[in-house]
Formats: sequence, structure tokens, C-alpha cells
Amino acid sequence: MNVIVVVEGTDEVAVLRAVLPADILSKCDINPVAGRSAVTSVARTLLVKHHRPVALLFDTDTMDPQAIWDAVQTTEDLLRAVAAGTLFRVIYCTPELEAVFFDSEMNLNRVFPHYDHGFFLKYAKTQPKQALEYLFKNGGGPATLQELLDDLTSNDIERLRSTYPVRHLVEFVIEVQVRYRGRST
Repeated sequence: MNVIVVVEGTDEVAVLRAVLPADILSKCDINPVAGRSAVTSVARTLLVKHHRPVALLFDTDTMDPQAIWDAVQTTEDLLRAVAAGTLFRVIYCTPELEAVFFDSEMNLNRVFPHYDHGFFLKYAKTQPKQALEYLFKNGGGPATLQELLDDLTSNDIERLRSTYPVRHLVEFVIEVQVRYRGRST
């Protein structure tokens, strides 16, 4: 049974398609939606309409632990209210999915020769989308997200797979496959 994965945009789709293992990706139907309230609404609708497992990935847009906890709890409560026993998982990206590039210990100097780890670290942790945009313009490497994804080595991909959001999505898909073994999508 395939997992419906609801994400906040097409960049998230591109990242997941680049880093998820092929066997996991083949068990995912990825749906991009604009904005956190929209992803929650779409995830609720999909749970009600299709009765299929749903993974919701959303950007917290904050580093505040209390705000993150509140957002996760609210989202889980909203999904639980309509799930009727269907599996779902809420996976948060702090503050945005693009943070995986800075959390993964991948060698950004290999991809962006002008990357200065010391100067860039705080900015990259709190505003990863903007940090990537800065690197695309000034890093001496890829100029777009797709070029960056195309330049990833297998080692980079393994490191990205170890980050919280990617690892938890993989674990959820595996859990669904074990639970629904033998059932069709």
C-alpha cells in the first residue's frame, strides 16, 4: 500500500525524489501543496476520502521548541480526528526541509567552493531556504536546487537520508509496508 506524502511545495518533492531510496520512493505518492494550513487540510481530506496512510511533512518556520511542539500537536490532533484508524505521521522540518543540507554533515565545500562553514552556520540553521539561495548565487557551485540535487554523490545522499525528516519518512513507509503487506494501493 502506497503512502500519500503531503509536502509544502515542489522543492520538497524534488528533494525527496533525489534522496529517498528507490524502493521507498516507489511506495510514495507525493503531493505538493502551498502552505502549512493547506497541507493539513489536504492531509485530512486524503485520510477521509482514500483511507490510505498519510505522511505530512511541514516546515515549522521557527526554531522555537514550544511553537514547534504546539504545531505538531495541533496537526496530529486535526489528523487523528478524521483518521478513523488509518495510519498517519506528522513529520516536521525545522525550520524548513532545506535544513537537511546543513544538518546532514555533507561536504558543502565540495559542491560550493566558496562556502564558509563558520560564517554561514547560524544563518543556514535559521534560514536554510535563503542560505541555499545565497549559495546558488555566491557559492561558486550549482545555481539551482535541481543542479545541487543532480550534483549529489551517493555519500551525500546517505548523509541526507540520516536527517530527521527523511529518516522518519522512510521509517513510516516501512511501517506501512509491514502492516499492510499483501494489500494493494
